[in-house]
Amino acid sequence: MNGLFINQEKANCSIYESGLMIYNAIQSPFYKIDYMEVSKKDMNVFNYTGYDFYIFNWHHNTLPISGDALQKVRGLKIGIVLEVGPRIIKPYMSKDLFDAYMVIDPTKEKMDKFYPFPRPLEKAENLLPLLSDKPVFGIFGFLSPGKNFAEPIRIVAEMGIECIFRINIPEAANTGHFGSLSVLTAYGKRLLSLGNNKIDLRVTHDYMEKPDLIRWCSQNSLNIFPYHREVPGLSAVTDQAIVANRGIAITDCNTFRHMRPYINYYPEEDFLSLTESTLPGIRQMQIDWSNENFVLRFRELLSEKLIGV
Repeated sequence: MNGLFINQEKANCSIYESGLMIYNAIQSPFYKIDYMEVSKKDMNVFNYTGYDFYIFNWHHNTLPISGDALQKVRGLKIGIVLEVGPRIIKPYMSKDLFDAYMVIDPTKEKMDKFYPFPRPLEKAENLLPLLSDKPVFGIFGFLSPGKNFAEPIRIVAEMGIECIFRINIPEAANTGHFGSLSVLTAYGKRLLSLGNNKIDLRVTHDYMEKPDLIRWCSQNSLNIFPYHREVPGLSAVTDQAIVANRGIAITDCNTFRHMRPYINYYPEEDFLSLTESTLPGIRQMQIDWSNENFVLRFRELLSEKLIGV
């Protein structure tokens, strides 16, 4: 069996990174999968032939392949659905575009052509020790609406403890003016003004590849995700924090609905407590969302759609 994985062209973008993550997770000796990246302008003029199945990291903005273009594809067509609503599986994607759908949300039930998958987690390598004996709080991610990075700084300031607080907000594609370096620099200065003499506050704008980001998270006592937003899809930025095997603080935002069965959230539990209490749940997520379990689910999809896999 031979397949082709089609991702959007490389960019500092969670959609692109999620596509690459899924491609790496489904590798198996039972089939061969080629990989290619295409731009939006090339998407609808390319003729795909010669493969048994095709996986498209479809997205209504970054890779909006049309139904007419898909009609030319001969073979099983699988679409990845990343932006899944808490109640609606496919807010942006027609059920008639693909023969099967990889729904990246383990909280959903399998139905019709829709197969639920977790976000697959990378392997942890060369994790680093904690940065300090003091509590080390970390925030990272692209700047976009609903990410209240200032909130945890105020909470920590009220705690009145000596600590290190690291915030890394890189430049990003596909986030409008929120991703520009000038906006990030101005925002970083505002964040720095929120600290006090007990908080060693450090703001950076480094884009890190996943292995480096995992190691960055492993230096923090607690990785914090202060999101208050209502958008489809699960948070992608928590993946590396889970792999880093440190405490995690999330809100009760729907973007973390896949994590809430495993760990508590703030302000139901305070930051210092979450540093320890979330560790058992994080280790269970590492097991449940491993690449091994992910590829088993993918083989089940192929077995139902293609005889003999």
